[in-house]
Amino acid sequence: HRAQVDEDKFDNTYKNHDLVVIAVRAQEGRVIPFPGHESVIKGIDYLKEINFGKPRSVKGKKVVVIGAGNVGMDIACQAWDHGASSVLAVDVQKPAAFGKEMELASSKGTQILYPRFTEKYDAKEKKIYFKDGSSLDADLVIVSIGDKPVLDFLPQSINTDRGYIT
Repeated sequence: HRAQVDEDKFDNTYKNHDLVVIAVRAQEGRVIPFPGHESVIKGIDYLKEINFGKPRSVKGKKVVVIGAGNVGMDIACQAWDHGASSVLAVDVQKPAAFGKEMELASSKGTQILYPRFTEKYDAKEKKIYFKDGSSLDADLVIVSIGDKPVLDFLPQSINTDRGYIT
C-alpha cells in the first residue's frame, strides 16, 4: 500500500502507534552552496532524466562533474554516451570510484582532477573556478557528492541534522 505522507498523516501515524520506522531512500541530490550553484545540475536529477527517456542535451558540450565516486563515473559515461565533447571530473580528494565504473569512464576519455575545491561557477561565462586559482571551461556542471532523503513530511519534533534523522 502506497500513500503520500505529509506532516499531518505522519503525526497521526506517530500518535497512534507504539513504534514508527522511517525508511525512505535518498532521492535529493546534495549541493555545495558556492556562488553559481543554482546553475548546476544534481547528478540524481541528470540520471533520472535519462531513465525517464528525457535526457538533457549535452551534445558537443564540455561537461564537468563535481564528485569522482562511482555515481560520478556513471554520470560521466552517460554524458559521453549522449554526445558530450569532453567530460572532466573533479574532486576534493583521491577519487572514490573503483572497478568497472572507473574503467569504463576512463576508457571513454574521462579525466579526473584532484584536489579541486570549487569556488564558483559562472554559467554566463561557462567557467568553473577553483580555490587554487585554476578554472575550467564548463558548458554544464553536474554535482555528484551524494544524496539525502526527503524528510519534509516530518514534524518539527523529529530532530534532523543536515538532511538526516538524528
